[in-house]
Amino acid sequence: AAFQFFGGGGAGSPEEVLTTMADAVNAQDPVLAATVVDPDELPMLVELMTEFEGARERSGLGGSGPVKGTELEVTDLDLDVDELAPNVARVTLTDGELSASYDLKEAPAPVQAFVDNDDRDKRESGSVSVDDYEDEVGAELSAIVVKKGRGWYVSPSLTTADLNQSNRSRNTAACSA
Repeated sequence: AAFQFFGGGGAGSPEEVLTTMADAVNAQDPVLAATVVDPDELPMLVELMTEFEGARERSGLGGSGPVKGTELEVTDLDLDVDELAPNVARVTLTDGELSASYDLKEAPAPVQAFVDNDDRDKRESGSVSVDDYEDEVGAELSAIVVKKGRGWYVSPSLTTADLNQSNRSRNTAACSA
């Protein structure tokens, strides 16, 4: 809640924004993640997360924090920075691994029911390389970061707009082919 009012100090470089986000995912630490979210967008994100936590609570997944019995991990990231404008850059993941695991015995009842009823996914863990993800989805994993004051921050709204534009460009190219 303090970050809603004070924000974080940002990162020292565009790359550090994404490495901090990876550290936050690995530590399951939303406060660490908040330190590198654009302070102008943080109140909107806090509101969205509050609504999401309410939905999680109503569905039986628990109100806040990681879903019990789950773990996410980001490792071995390689990043490429493309300056788009002064104080604005696209940081693209060029290599790395995204992993997820869960302990079904520890998971909330709705997760247990879903996995028990879903024959496709009886695994307790899985991972995907950045390259394999990009091949599957047909898009690069990237984020738009902005410099404000002395710190760099991820901009969720600019990242979403960039992804939407990339999708439109791919769809237009596919229709032309």
